[in-house]
Amino acid sequence: MPFVRSDGTWANVRDVTLLPAQTLVVATVQGTGVEVGGRRSVSMTIVTGTVSGGSPTLTLHVQTSFDNGVTDAYHDVVPIAQQAAAITTAATNHYSVGGLDRWVRVSAVVTGTGQFAASSVVGELGAE
Repeated sequence: MPFVRSDGTWANVRDVTLLPAQTLVVATVQGTGVEVGGRRSVSMTIVTGTVSGGSPTLTLHVQTSFDNGVTDAYHDVVPIAQQAAAITTAATNHYSVGGLDRWVRVSAVVTGTGQFAASSVVGELGAE
């Protein structure tokens, strides 16, 4: 959603859901690809819910492709773990990455034991 910057100019951004709210268990979950067009960056809000059943660790990977994985397989832009430690508790974290191609998705990898309840990744795509 566009907003007014502190200098009075408009920022043309677009809200996206990269991983809908769900319980994340020990597994790898691929978010659905989102077409970003000419937008080359995304600022994300990562919400992890209550931890139960053990000590899970969540690592997120922002992945990109020029054709939604048809002939160009999704590949990591940068694993979130390279920007910060893996997520191990219920929390809200914010990260931004650039270098996106035409499509973007998030891959959530949960290791260890247990699960994160009601976890999600939403974001804002930068201006075209």
